[in-house]
Amino acid sequence: MSTSIQPPKQLNRDETRILEECEQESLIYRSLPLSICSFFAIQYTIYMIGKFSYALACQKKILMKIPDSNLAKMIRGVENRQISNIDNVNNYKKKQTNDLNEAVIFESDTHLTSVGTNQYGDPIYKTNK
Repeated sequence: MSTSIQPPKQLNRDETRILEECEQESLIYRSLPLSICSFFAIQYTIYMIGKFSYALACQKKILMKIPDSNLAKMIRGVENRQISNIDNVNNYKKKQTNDLNEAVIFESDTHLTSVGTNQYGDPIYKTNK
């Protein structure tokens, strides 16, 4: 003989009322707010992906159709700065790899003198005023 709990064959009026309230409240307080929030979050994400993915095509269109405009000059300036930043980084790396033991000292009111290196190979400076 099994002792498992059997569901009631018929619910009384209070049980039915409470279950209906729970169903209605779960819809109002959980299901709808979560679905609305997720809908707008997904729509916004798709919108932003669309905007960003078209930016390069829009830049090309500006450069081709209105090459002498201020926007085209600005786009070319950004491209030129990005290229020059890459060149600067590459030149810095080349300079850095040429002489790893040489410390670079920038001129200022305070004079720095390299007195050695720390455990990581970074220069240690002594300040001379």
